[in-house]
Amino acid sequence: MTEADIPKLIESDEEMMRVLRAAKSLNLPDWWVGAGFVRNKVWNTLTGQNVKPGDIDLAYFNQNDQSEERDQEYEVQLKNLVPEFDWEVKNQVRMHEANNDSPYTSTLDAIRHWPETATAVAVTLDESDYVVFEAAYGTEDLLNMIIRPTLPFSKDPAAVERRLKKGWQSKWPEVRIITNLE
Repeated sequence: MTEADIPKLIESDEEMMRVLRAAKSLNLPDWWVGAGFVRNKVWNTLTGQNVKPGDIDLAYFNQNDQSEERDQEYEVQLKNLVPEFDWEVKNQVRMHEANNDSPYTSTLDAIRHWPETATAVAVTLDESDYVVFEAAYGTEDLLNMIIRPTLPFSKDPAAVERRLKKGWQSKWPEVRIITNLE
């Protein structure tokens, strides 16, 4: 599998496309669905597993409405559209505060600050409903099933604990976890 295969892989999965079309229907600015939604599909394909994402992470960037309540409203709307998944919707315009970072400039900038390289990946739909894929740190770790911290989380004890508690190796024994930057 190569990076170019990832959008085609998602486009061929009707359930994933239903999720993406539901996200697109909200007309959110700079929206992307990422993390386990993409990672699990790639790893399942590589290993023959069928591990569903725990939730659907929808990230968007709206400087005009930064309320957490709005995110919760979007979660309810999406749950009504695609009820078999739990949704986590976050406006990335305020997420820099949770990470003690400088303000982010876009959703993709925020994704660069997600905890692991293999989960700092996301997809969106273009005007023609084709999948657009982005990997903040490239696809080497994703395609080689390596969990490596991103620089912002390389020495964070809570992030190290997160990597160990996620149970990735019990779902995909092929996963290699790196607890600190090598």
